[in-house]
Amino acid sequence: MAQNEAQKLQQKIGVTQTIQLVQPIETPNGTVTEVTTRRVLVKDYKRAAELYPNSAALQQIHVMALASGLMPEDFENMAWEDYSKLQTFCIGAN
Repeated sequence: MAQNEAQKLQQKIGVTQTIQLVQPIETPNGTVTEVTTRRVLVKDYKRAAELYPNSAALQQIHVMALASGLMPEDFENMAWEDYSKLQTFCIGAN
């Protein structure tokens, strides 16, 4: 997908990042080969904590879904390497 000027500027200043997936994933909307995501906000975590008060893993998947536009279910078949790249950018986890 071609980037518009706003998306290029957002990436340049570090607001968003497009991550090429090592292993594409199949979603109801088709094959995903790259994911453009933004950094996770505190309000994202608050929403996730309300939905999943007892599961840190589900909270993290939910906030990454909010930041990337993917559905939480889309992460189920994502390669761990790809998940880790998204995790590092979105929430700064290493």
